[in-house]
Amino acid sequence: GIPTYRRERREYDYSCTTVGEIKFRRHTALVRIVLIDPSGIFKSKASLREEFRSRLEKKLNDLDPNWLKQNFFRFRVEYSSKEPSDKDKAMSGTLDFPVYLLGERHGLKTVQGLMKKHRIPKTINKQDIYEIAKKSWELRDNWGVGIPSGKSSRKVGFIKTHRVFREARGDLWQALVNATTHEIGHMGNLMRHSKKGLMKYPVPLDTDIDFDPDDRSKFLGNLLQLRDY
Repeated sequence: GIPTYRRERREYDYSCTTVGEIKFRRHTALVRIVLIDPSGIFKSKASLREEFRSRLEKKLNDLDPNWLKQNFFRFRVEYSSKEPSDKDKAMSGTLDFPVYLLGERHGLKTVQGLMKKHRIPKTINKQDIYEIAKKSWELRDNWGVGIPSGKSSRKVGFIKTHRVFREARGDLWQALVNATTHEIGHMGNLMRHSKKGLMKYPVPLDTDIDFDPDDRSKFLGNLLQLRDY
């Protein structure tokens, strides 16, 4: 399942070198990217699955290693062939990014149904997010849809896995990493597409690219807001 993120506990180290000195120590906040595979698309593709998972985790932890260390963040990418229960969906933590790896049989009804189970509100930033999801999912050039948290912490992403498999021109793991990171960017409140970098539309599938510096700053800043939510 997807457990609720618990706020960090403050601990004090009393092994001081000076009388009365108290050293403040913070726990690293774990940002969990949960790749959910309800149809078991990757179940028999262990090598590709692990390459995809590990490369995605490395890309996210390489966004800005110094910033992540200074602000006590670490990304962990997990794979689950079992869909979480409706209760777990509703309790998704503030620093959890659930991403569904959907297949050809999954349509708009599946996407909007999962949005409801993850308690995505009707409107985000005064926009009908369900209508936006509908239009985005139906666009041919889209590899998926990422639902931003807006001013809350509710977010969820969807990848058209069959489309990525079909249209990847280079390493398949690279195409999966690019498509997924793009949607994670949207989930992290990057609402608009950019002229370059990973938030470009449509995102290139065969090139190792990073977020544009401005997009990266906004995405990392959103992590701080989620942690303090």
